[in-house]
Amino acid sequence: KFKEGESLLKGEDSTTYLASKIAAERIAIQEKEIKMIFLLRQPSSRAYSNYYHMLRTGRATYTFEDTIRYDAFSILDRSLYKQQLEYYYNFLPKERVKVILFEEMVKDTERVVGEVCDYLEIDYNALPKEALTVHANKARLPQNINMQVKKNYKLRTYGNFHYLNHLPFKPKSDTYKQSIYVKTLNKIHNRINPPVESKTPPLNPETKAFLDRYFQAELEGIDELTGMDIMSKWF
Repeated sequence: KFKEGESLLKGEDSTTYLASKIAAERIAIQEKEIKMIFLLRQPSSRAYSNYYHMLRTGRATYTFEDTIRYDAFSILDRSLYKQQLEYYYNFLPKERVKVILFEEMVKDTERVVGEVCDYLEIDYNALPKEALTVHANKARLPQNINMQVKKNYKLRTYGNFHYLNHLPFKPKSDTYKQSIYVKTLNKIHNRINPPVESKTPPLNPETKAFLDRYFQAELEGIDELTGMDIMSKWF
């Protein structure tokens, strides 16, 4: 696929690799020594952000607190970094796994990007200066969050057609008809309740404290595993 650019550094990004049960083993058997970079966010904050992504894409059908109560797996499991990293370390040497903290990336972008460049063996000075200030994933939330939750709940039985066009095969006619129906309703809803660029509402302090206690117990030992000071920066 990339024969024309063998001299270029090639990569891709995905939020699913770290939590995948098969990605590490498949990456390990590739002929080239692929390097991994994992950007970890404070686990409670990551789960909260994940919820709003699911809300926007029609998959969150409850409030955040009720999602934790009824469908915790959907938003909490990807924050269980320790067991996920252990799986990668079983297949890849540590020198091919770079762990970065999201909070440090935001606080000291130049330093962290410089470290990544060293890790990838590329010239930091060759990067365009604007690359350090680009914010490519600004939050866009429904104007009325409660209305979005209710819409998602009403359409829950139709499944999620958000990624239908990305599948390598054509859907069955019934599935296609359902997707047209859902897309039409979503289009109408988006006119009534359009997504707007706005800050995410603050996480309830009691919910934050509850999640922090849970993740603090689940992530015990991650400092020793990575050789980094992580826990004291998160909890």
